[in-house]
Amino acid sequence: MWFEVLEGESVVQKFVREGNPQAFSNTIWARATLGLKGTALASAIDTKEVAEYLVREGKPQEISNTMWAMAKMGVEARILASAVDREEVVEKLVQDGRLQNIANTIWAMATMGAEARNLASAVDRKDVVQKLVNAFPQDISNAIWAMATMGAEARNLASTVDSKDFVQKLVQQGKSQNISNTVWAMATMGAEARNLAIAVDRKDVVQKIVQAGKTQDISNTIWAMAAMRVECPGLINGIKGDAERIMKNGDIQHVSNIAYALADLGYFEKRVFGAVVGQAERIAREAKE
Repeated sequence: MWFEVLEGESVVQKFVREGNPQAFSNTIWARATLGLKGTALASAIDTKEVAEYLVREGKPQEISNTMWAMAKMGVEARILASAVDREEVVEKLVQDGRLQNIANTIWAMATMGAEARNLASAVDRKDVVQKLVNAFPQDISNAIWAMATMGAEARNLASTVDSKDFVQKLVQQGKSQNISNTVWAMATMGAEARNLAIAVDRKDVVQKIVQAGKTQDISNTIWAMAAMRVECPGLINGIKGDAERIMKNGDIQHVSNIAYALADLGYFEKRVFGAVVGQAERIAREAKE
């Protein structure tokens, strides 16, 4: 009821006239967190007047939260994204913002499909990378995923991500999705990731990815290992041992990606590929019903 009231044209206009960056940020963030989609308020925020006000007067967290919320709701927010990528705004984010603010903003840019040359360049600066390495695994994962998705060069960030200290932190503290997104990003960028690849094939990490992760996590990980031409017997055996469950629960795109990566690595197992075919047939039947 509350958010429905906020969608009224007169209320939105009043909110825009009298609101401040904190009010904009908190309200749009709350909508996104509740799983609500693009709104009249989001459209109002993505205007030149409000966007300029937000990046000029807003704190880094308010800018970051607004960007994250817009991306989460599927709003392109081109005007706001352009304002956020200005050099002086980027500098405010990387100098004064928390590590999560930097990671969330670059993630939002990539998710929106926005061009963010200044922000991407700043994220790969050595001084910023040194900050980011102390962030939570999810933040680093979001940042490296975003850089790969945007096709940005990230030599400094990639080098740090493959350091033994960070890899250990990632596989111990990170969730399955954090690990899979990171190795996917490194493979997508063509970065050398020896330490990461070795860690991903460890028994304890394989269990985290295969048993606790979603099919998409498994798909991204095995695809990345194949793309990097890395032998991964531990990961392959983990997939083999849990093949039926993986194939039953996954969608056809992820299932087919797993099959492709296994074949690309020179591995063939009737049970795995039989499960792939079975999943495809099941989906085809359901589509007809």
